Amino acid sequence: MRALRRIAAATAAGLGLGAAGLMLATAGLAAFLSQPQRRFHAHRAPARRGIACDDIAFTPRGGGLRLSGWSMRSPAADRALVLVHGKDASRTAEFFGRFPELGQRLRERGYHVVMLDLRGHGQSEDAHHTFGPGERLDVLGAVDWLRDQGFPVGRIGLLGVSMGAAASIGALAIEPGLGAVVADCGYADLPALVGERWRSITRLPEAFALPGWWLAQRMAGCDLADARPVRWIRNVDGQRVFIIHGDNDRVVPLRDAYTLWSARPEADLWTVPGARHAGSYERDPAAYLDRVDAFFKARLI
Repeated sequence: MRALRRIAAATAAGLGLGAAGLMLATAGLAAFLSQPQRRFHAHRAPARRGIACDDIAFTPRGGGLRLSGWSMRSPAADRALVLVHGKDASRTAEFFGRFPELGQRLRERGYHVVMLDLRGHGQSEDAHHTFGPGERLDVLGAVDWLRDQGFPVGRIGLLGVSMGAAASIGALAIEPGLGAVVADCGYADLPALVGERWRSITRLPEAFALPGWWLAQRMAGCDLADARPVRWIRNVDGQRVFIIHGDNDRVVPLRDAYTLWSARPEADLWTVPGARHAGSYERDPAAYLDRVDAFFKARLI
């Protein structure tokens, strides 16, 4: 949300500069909501460390874009996982650069691991992001790729972070046969989150943000108001969902985890003391790996 803080500052300045300043702030908010920032660090690729890893390419379910990813094979693996990064990250940048490490460790636990770059991120084709409605089709594209490799859908699990968590919950709502989803620091309702952040940072009514919101929707070609995972999770088997959230998250408040969990209280919930946004793994890698592994092993059967 650092970008949103800069946009808020521009908006405040815009109030003094008049219509031109407000137009600039509107454009900035629209860019924040629709235009990804690319972060890809080739030196973090597993192959650079001698780990068996293939570059793969596939399309979202329904086609339309070229997506890039890695396939990390584990000998005799009969379960597969798709790891999904968040907004402005990538398969190399998520978890503060430790996402490939997590993928490697899960591979060592016996999973075939696929890590993808969502639309407009990493090495995937340019596109505006949609905070979940479009990205869930990217995730399902990776699921379809794994099915083509012979994995039954019930033995495929998803682990998503932030926007990737939203996309993973959305994918499960579309494909209820998926084995399980780990949703790490995901938001419950994008419009509510953006509105709250806007008010707290700018001290201005949400009405000042509406032009930027409208422009972002035009740029993304979708209704961002659809990015409400709390609605999607109501349509899934909660026992297939594991919600993880740090209690020191300053981007997506812990409250969102409880909102998701309240919609499906049979889901597992783990609040991680002291963890920042996307920081639960770095807080205690061993505990994170053990809990995630145990959850997937119990459900991908």
